[in-house]
Amino acid sequence: VVIILTIIGSAMQIKYLLMTQFVLPYVLGTFVIILSIALIPKQHFIARVSLCLLFGLLQGIVMGPLIQQCIDVDPQIVRFALMITLSVFISFSMLAMMFRHRKYLYFGSMLNSFCIFLLFMRLFPSAFAYQLSLYGGLFMFIGYVFYDTQQIIQRVQRCGLDNADFITDSVTLYIDFVAIFIRILIIILKAKQRQNDGGSNRSVSSLTTRNIKMDL
Repeated sequence: VVIILTIIGSAMQIKYLLMTQFVLPYVLGTFVIILSIALIPKQHFIARVSLCLLFGLLQGIVMGPLIQQCIDVDPQIVRFALMITLSVFISFSMLAMMFRHRKYLYFGSMLNSFCIFLLFMRLFPSAFAYQLSLYGGLFMFIGYVFYDTQQIIQRVQRCGLDNADFITDSVTLYIDFVAIFIRILIIILKAKQRQNDGGSNRSVSSLTTRNIKMDL
């Protein structure tokens, strides 16, 4: 349902141009919503679900300009990127569920350390930092799909379904999914633009640097 609202949000942005030059309020809104979901007690189920759906809608609006540029270049880019993302996400989720012993949970510290490193690199914008955030971030979030799935399974096994926080877990996996999708989308878009105009991808870099959501 959240992914459907993300698609609706992207369509609204493309049609009505809700977000023009001001990206920051929408990005800050997504952070505030995530923080609110974490702070609101689990007993307030409807409020948390509503915030989760609003988060998906805002995320779609933020992604709208990038989706529009991909459609302008080749509408098949979005479909292809979505298919790859679904394949990767499902594959690594199933792989995580196949391991009975959660011995790979220590990957979390490695992933978190790399995430902090990417955040630090964003303070010093450069072509290298951008490429590292794009390709390194892609592998990092694929790793997070595996790690987060194992962590969710471990919590359910330890505390039972009654104490599970389905909304927070759903948002966590949704963030992984969107981060992977955006990076695959950008990689395919850059390759398509190089094919079309002989290697000029400056427009991709400038747009995606502004619109890569809360990728880190």
